[in-house]
Amino acid sequence: MNPAAIFLQQSTQLLTLSVILGGFAFTMTLTLFLSRDQRSLPTATALLFGAATILFVYAGTIFALLPGTAPAALANLGGNAVYATLLAVLILLTGIAVAGWLHSKVVGVVATLLGGGAAVALVSALMTLF
Repeated sequence: MNPAAIFLQQSTQLLTLSVILGGFAFTMTLTLFLSRDQRSLPTATALLFGAATILFVYAGTIFALLPGTAPAALANLGGNAVYATLLAVLILLTGIAVAGWLHSKVVGVVATLLGGGAAVALVSALMTLF
């Protein structure tokens, strides 16, 4: 395959990932904001999911526009969108870990361990690539 076809496939895959995870983060944001619980932990969790939503929308917009972009601007925009997606995934994992504490202490501990483990695995996998 030529590099343009590979880039188009990667862009499409990252666009799909951004849209799906952005929709999940947006749903969680609305669910937590519309809940009757006005304590600080649900509000902070909703803000985390809201930040992830904004980053996923930004990255998804860039990935949708990339195939029609000039090659010179491609490297900067694509790199920024990939970093935004990675940051959004880490924020999403943090939000999931914090949301576990809304249910109970046991669920909070399990969610924190799983979210932290996933974040460490993601970062360590990325460190081997760069």
